Amino acid sequence: MAQVGWVALIFASLPIGTTSWIIVALTGVELAGPLLAERKDGGTPWHPHHIAERYSLLVIITLGEVILGTVLAISAVVDRSGWSVEAVLVAFGGTALAFAMWWLYFARPRSSLHPPWSRWAWVRAWAPHPSSSPSRQPSSTSHTRQSATDTRSRL
Repeated sequence: MAQVGWVALIFASLPIGTTSWIIVALTGVELAGPLLAERKDGGTPWHPHHIAERYSLLVIITLGEVILGTVLAISAVVDRSGWSVEAVLVAFGGTALAFAMWWLYFARPRSSLHPPWSRWAWVRAWAPHPSSSPSRQPSSTSHTRQSATDTRSRL
């Protein structure tokens, strides 16, 4: 619902004051979404593996941007002054940096690092309301601990 408002705001030619108030209202609608979702039907399901996968995908996109930035920077330098030792070192350094960050991030599964209280902290940060408590753990907690133990034993 808020997305329709954001798209309409792009095409509307409104004064800055009116636009500011609409932005505040749409931001309120966006921030109310998690609060309302947590109050309905006992809360939304939360799985550490899903969150870890989402962050992993974001890291892959970011590392692709590092590679793209390195290639574009080297292309500009090579077009202007040709290949040099410095250009080769920058190309190697940028690529090595991206691969090193990939290795550091993916060396260990992230979902196995979530403490038992992390679901409560995540929900509390996005939807603080009186009915949330640390005792409301998902039923898959024992499964998550077991899979984390299995993952560590494979490393």
